[in-house]
Amino acid sequence: MTRSMRNWLAGAAVSVAAICLPLQAVAAPAISITNTTGLTLGNGPFTLGWSFTVNSDITIMALGVFDADQDGLAERHEVGLWSSDGTLLASTIVGAGTADPLTAQFRYSGITALTLTAGQTYTIGAVWNNLLDGLIYPGDATGFSTPADISFMETRFAVGGALANPTSNTGGVLPAYFGPNFLFDAAGTVPEPASLLLLGLALAALSAAQARRRGANPLG
Repeated sequence: MTRSMRNWLAGAAVSVAAICLPLQAVAAPAISITNTTGLTLGNGPFTLGWSFTVNSDITIMALGVFDADQDGLAERHEVGLWSSDGTLLASTIVGAGTADPLTAQFRYSGITALTLTAGQTYTIGAVWNNLLDGLIYPGDATGFSTPADISFMETRFAVGGALANPTSNTGGVLPAYFGPNFLFDAAGTVPEPASLLLLGLALAALSAAQARRRGANPLG
């Protein structure tokens, strides 16, 4: 086999290997809305949030809160994520100001990657203490949507200024409180069988060519 053929096979193997790697989804927000302003809370403090069901395994990358007018938060907000049995799975603080990055209308703080399991229900909540930042109330969300990976269930709240699992609901299923949000990554794509076969053939041909070359020249 000629050197050019060996180089071609090596390049093909690398290219196919790259194609066959799992394709990682771009981190996406759990909920999307078109609101850019909100109303302040008049009777807090509360932990405000919502519950949801996971339709396919997802990995949570960051927790966030709504930034009315997208000009920075007036106060810090602690955000938590709970399992259906009340276990706090993750929490973080989204700081006041503009230090935490803005994605659409929400500012996010990263957490250690956390996988949520399909078929399970979870709750997200964030503390509103000093009544300075605006949020979206039940029924006020416009352009509301969720990716296919999750389904919104209901609004949730808990009374008090410390982060707490918001187990109470408002008696309705209108989207809100937003409030909190999260960024997630869906599962990677499985390589196609045809791509795996092509990779195997390219590697086998390259290996055979190298073996013949070593046999013809003991010094390699």
